[in-house]
Amino acid sequence: MPNVFDFVSYVLYFEYKVMYFNLKIQVVVELFFNYTYNFYLIMFLGKNIKYLRKAKKLTQKDIADVLEVTHQMVSHYESGSTSPQIDVVQKIADFLEVELKDLMFTNLETGEKTEGRVVEKDRVTRLLEKELDRLEALEKKIKANKEVMNTIRKIDPDLARDLEG
Repeated sequence: MPNVFDFVSYVLYFEYKVMYFNLKIQVVVELFFNYTYNFYLIMFLGKNIKYLRKAKKLTQKDIADVLEVTHQMVSHYESGSTSPQIDVVQKIADFLEVELKDLMFTNLETGEKTEGRVVEKDRVTRLLEKELDRLEALEKKIKANKEVMNTIRKIDPDLARDLEG
């Protein structure tokens, strides 16, 4: 009959596996995020929308009507608190009569260009780093306890090898 310690070992094992699985999912989300959204989460988009809108004496509602969104959404685009999908960015560029690459990568007010860098680390990266720290702490806890490692060797030899390797 399994003792209490075996039960605790199983709990730690499953906690580790769940955290590891969640971390894998977050890595996929991070990769998806970086290769899709970071493309247009760039420095000048919001500033340029606002600059061109004012230069053309348009209101946020004028742009919103073309995009079929609310004027509040256009305000979010301009402030950078929300990033539009790339097809929406193209509609904005067309409406404001500007090249897409210029709308995204050039400060149209000053002429300064960027290579599409993101102003700050995105939220997904910060969450991923936090989960990785939690996973590493749990891994240390598991490695430090020989009885837990023995239980893991019984139920998941591949994981035991990974932890020991």
